[in-house]
Amino acid sequence: MLDHLVKTTSELKRVLIFLGYALPPVVFLHNNKLRQIKEDYEQMSIIFTGTKHKSLFLDAEHVIEHITTRHTRISNLHELLRNNTLTLSYLKGY
Repeated sequence: MLDHLVKTTSELKRVLIFLGYALPPVVFLHNNKLRQIKEDYEQMSIIFTGTKHKSLFLDAEHVIEHITTRHTRISNLHELLRNNTLTLSYLKGY
């Protein structure tokens, strides 16, 4: 599951870069997968909201809400994966 989560998070970031958002390139800086996901979401959160938050789930909620304009609650990794996949399919429609 973590591998799929890393893949969808990096793909989400790649699509946002393609759409013109000023994000750093997709580079794996951490061997720890959760730290890598957190780092990616922090970077996206800073671009969209101007701040990073205390938890991965808060960063993800704000990023996904900004992209889809739909409020979502994320409290575990399964919900994060589901929302990642839905947001990615939403963006690929563009």
